[in-house]
Amino acid sequence: MIKLRVLIILLFFLQIFIIGTPLFASEDNKIVTSAEKIVEKWAAILPEFASYSVVGGKYYQANRLRYEPDTLSYDVKKTDSLVSPYKLILSGGVLFDYNRYSPNATNVWKGSPCQFNTKEEALLHTKPIDFANAEPRRVAQFTAVYALQKGKWVFNSGIEIGEKGGNEIEKFIRANHKELLEIPVE
Repeated sequence: MIKLRVLIILLFFLQIFIIGTPLFASEDNKIVTSAEKIVEKWAAILPEFASYSVVGGKYYQANRLRYEPDTLSYDVKKTDSLVSPYKLILSGGVLFDYNRYSPNATNVWKGSPCQFNTKEEALLHTKPIDFANAEPRRVAQFTAVYALQKGKWVFNSGIEIGEKGGNEIEKFIRANHKELLEIPVE
């Protein structure tokens, strides 16, 4: 009986040192591969994201929050939870810019177009050309979390993007990409 145990232990260590991966690694690889597919889906849809708000008093401008290209990163972590043994954490940058200096602005300041007369005008002019003269700046880092539960990655609410923007990315995902809320591990 002792010889059999010693043989099993030796075979296990041989398998690790010779082959290089333990027997259970294929399950971990499957989980990581499925997480990478989710990251690819997010990378494909995040460029669609833009959230607008209007500010002003006498004159108005539209402020825009949008995904900062090429900032998406991720990590897969084991947890102590029996219900959710893994979590996937995605993060990326959020940019802020505005259409104050749009060539379509209806007011003039120092000889150049500047701001709009109404909130409605400001929101009508949200094409790329309207933001071309703005200097975009990073305002926050967003974080989104998935938990692995019963063979599915389940999107947890709780996207955090700092004080500016609240949960606009989460609203965008829930409204436009319901397919990203639960994704089976394949």
